[in-house]
Amino acid sequence: MKAAWENGINFFDTAEAYDSGKGERQMGIALKNLNVPRSDYVVSTKIFWGKFDDNTNFSNNFGTSRKRLIEGLDRSLKNLGLDYVDVLFCHRYDEDTPTIEVVQTMKSIIESGKALYWGTSTWPAVRVMEAMLLSDIVGCPRPIAEQCQYSMVHREPVEKDYVALFDDYHFGTTIWSPLASGILTGKYNDGIPEGSRFAVNDKYMFIFNRYFGDQSKEKTLKTLQGLAAIATKIGCSQTQLALAWTIVSKDVTTCILGASKVAQLEENLKALEFVDKLTPEILQEIEDVLDNRPTLGTDFRNRCDLPKRR
Repeated sequence: MKAAWENGINFFDTAEAYDSGKGERQMGIALKNLNVPRSDYVVSTKIFWGKFDDNTNFSNNFGTSRKRLIEGLDRSLKNLGLDYVDVLFCHRYDEDTPTIEVVQTMKSIIESGKALYWGTSTWPAVRVMEAMLLSDIVGCPRPIAEQCQYSMVHREPVEKDYVALFDDYHFGTTIWSPLASGILTGKYNDGIPEGSRFAVNDKYMFIFNRYFGDQSKEKTLKTLQGLAAIATKIGCSQTQLALAWTIVSKDVTTCILGASKVAQLEENLKALEFVDKLTPEILQEIEDVLDNRPTLGTDFRNRCDLPKRR
């Protein structure tokens, strides 16, 4: 946290579900030890999964109902040692809670001063638009950002589903997993290294198998080798190339970094030095390697095979 702050980072994101509340508590300790004015940094947390021990009633600690949001935020603030968070995210869309209930609760929370803004995370675009409409109706501030997954190998929600939100509503993003859980670093090309996330926690193996399973490994390796060649061409690492690529996107407001070591954080931050090197020509080379740009559908105004009007 200190290294991040000293390198110009002033936005810190966590969630109640991260290590069952320990993530929030450790961040709170770190923020206190930074010893800087509260107004100088931005903190967000996320509410949805709230089970913290075997005695917890899971039915009352799951989702984004009014009870869940208010009680969950109170617990998060206690964990963080803060009077308020800058942004409160709904960590997922709750199929069992009407969107109007979420909006009305966010209005109450913001009016209480316990959160200054609110946002969504991995919500369907239509539900975000519904929340915006309902916010206008009940006098609640609109959600300001979507915390969505986005990387070179996970593009569709940002580049397809949310396009209208960005273009018409100027919605922000705080993207997560820009390195696809480390896949885009290239360190898994020859297997799973000792001490890596897939080595120490097998619950994430489904991600590894998505890219290195029998049916996908050949394509993944071809893509990563192509990206490695481009990275070498502009003088950066594969990691820095992948991060710089997300930052270049006009629809990425904030790229969330996760690091387990200070050296890793500092290396990742060097991606900023290569943003300007992603020229239109280099970006096209990357597109040729990735070959996964989402299609937005047919523009019928430009179709030449439509029957002529008589």
